[in-house]
Amino acid sequence: MGNLTNLMLERNLRTLAGVDKSAAEAIRGAPAGDDRIVNDRIVLEKTKSGESWTGCYHDEQGRKSYLASRYRPAEEAAKRMGQIDFGSRFLYIIIGFGLGYELQEILKRKDRRAVIILVEPRPDLMRTVLETVPLAEVLSNRNIFWAIGDRSCIQEAFLRHSLTLAQFFNTVEIIEHPVLGRNFKDLYADLRRTFFNAATYTLYLVGNDPHDTLIGIENAFANLKSILVSDNMTDYFGVLDDRPVIIIMAGPSLDDQLPVLKKMDRDQVIMLCPDIILQKLLDEGVVPHIVFTIERLKQTFEEFYLDRDIPETVWFAGQPVVDPRTLEMFKGRTFLIFRSATYFERWLGQSLGNMPMLECGVSVAHMVFSTARALGCSPIILVGQDLCYNEKGHSYTADTYRHDCTWEDDVRDKIGLTDERPLEVPAIGGGTVATRRDWWLQWQWLEVEVGLTDVPVIDVKKFGTLIKGTVQMPLAEALERYCRGKRPEPFVSGLDTSSAAVEKRLLERVSSLDKALSKEIEKNHQVLALLEKGVRCTQDLARSFQQASERENGLEDLWSSSSEEINKKLNSVYYTIEPIGVEPTLTKFVLQPLLFQFALKRTPNLNIMTMQQAFVWQEEQESLLIQMLMISSLAEEQFRRYLDMVRSMEHERS
Repeated sequence: MGNLTNLMLERNLRTLAGVDKSAAEAIRGAPAGDDRIVNDRIVLEKTKSGESWTGCYHDEQGRKSYLASRYRPAEEAAKRMGQIDFGSRFLYIIIGFGLGYELQEILKRKDRRAVIILVEPRPDLMRTVLETVPLAEVLSNRNIFWAIGDRSCIQEAFLRHSLTLAQFFNTVEIIEHPVLGRNFKDLYADLRRTFFNAATYTLYLVGNDPHDTLIGIENAFANLKSILVSDNMTDYFGVLDDRPVIIIMAGPSLDDQLPVLKKMDRDQVIMLCPDIILQKLLDEGVVPHIVFTIERLKQTFEEFYLDRDIPETVWFAGQPVVDPRTLEMFKGRTFLIFRSATYFERWLGQSLGNMPMLECGVSVAHMVFSTARALGCSPIILVGQDLCYNEKGHSYTADTYRHDCTWEDDVRDKIGLTDERPLEVPAIGGGTVATRRDWWLQWQWLEVEVGLTDVPVIDVKKFGTLIKGTVQMPLAEALERYCRGKRPEPFVSGLDTSSAAVEKRLLERVSSLDKALSKEIEKNHQVLALLEKGVRCTQDLARSFQQASERENGLEDLWSSSSEEINKKLNSVYYTIEPIGVEPTLTKFVLQPLLFQFALKRTPNLNIMTMQQAFVWQEEQESLLIQMLMISSLAEEQFRRYLDMVRSMEHERS
């Protein structure tokens, strides 16, 4: 039986590997049936008719739950899936493979353009099924994307398919396996949240501008020498568990906490803050240990750093895309931290090797929180983390940027992601408070990450958004409880950039970046070719429309005779450029906002019903493609300039 099991597993995995090699490897690497404990597993058995398979999940206590009917499992799945409106759903998130019956039923009924993301956090359970049941037809389907493995693997898969999430987010159907969902309630809830975080992060990025992205890349290469010699924050990850950390943010409630902060002994804690409140804190006599910046634009530097006298005891932590002038303002040490969820920073960090990498969310608040947790500090104390408008309707602490602005001001000035009216979210002490969309996204991220944090997270505010998982406690009480006695110097001396070993490592890093940039330039050529092909297709269609319009009733005749062909051509443009949105490249990273726009506009244009709709969609397609073509050409010019700069650095150091 063992050989037959291995043969069936290999057949299934070979098929899956043809679609998604990493998913197949995740299942292959999972524990085999004989290696698993007696419980917490699936046991397969034939149905009563003997014509198909059912299976029973044995939980950790040995309790049994059948995953499907022991008589007619396919019919049972069909009845359950029959409740879905397949005509209006183009994205299916299935959590839990089960025995595959639900997946097979959706494949039978869904629109041919609809896609499925199959999420399986327990590849060992799926392996049991694939050891016995032939599922090659399902596993070979290219409309299924696979997210298999632990939470980080699943999150990465969601980010990899960000274009799909953007396109179909408003037409999503989330399906949990009913039996496994009961047994893995908390795990499945976390995966639902992971999906929504990835999807909202994707939609958050839709508002970004490709030119802003190019500015960030330009800044990073201007910062390259600083990156190579900056202190490495990872040297301190996990080693500062002897002291608490206070994260000071810019919410209006900060004003209530300043009297306590001013009396605090700086040597007992680590204080972290964003750039927006650095000057306010210094004016109040509160000297933070590290100030954080994520924004790349020159306005951030000019607003928060220009002509400021920053004490040497205040150090800087920022992302490599910050304005290069920012680093020049700090006499003390500097740390550059790469966002793991941002393709460019992940690519640059990996190209240079062993650079500090963190999951930093979508805001400076997230970056600060991730850093505090990575350092190992305990507890994490949140000050000014309001994420809402205060009782007066104001958004920031007094005497800072936009401190007296209201929701109406934010709407008028297009600050943040504003809705038609403020959102209402749960408040400290009960009831709700008003917030805006970008703060809502930040709140969602924080709730997830607080839940995954092993140390206490204390929220000291009296008014503001309730962050689930935090402990509410006055700041004075938190300091009294956790800040007793002086601690030793938390950070050891910095990097000796003059040593021969360091110089050799820097040369290796620059050489590695040379190779990585050369590959990206090659990939950009492929992107340009696809975009040019898409533009030609839209322009050919425009010529046929123009020729038809010159004949009496020509457009009506064209539509009546060729509407199906017109739809095919319009859809073919999307499929032509689809590889750009799938393969991770620097060019895709730059084009991402426009790719999202293209995908979001395509959703209502999946089926063109009139000639007028065809005209509009053809023009929008052509306009977006030409923009992408121009930006890709500009990106290549920059990539070549960076390559010249890197090679010049190589020459200087060799």
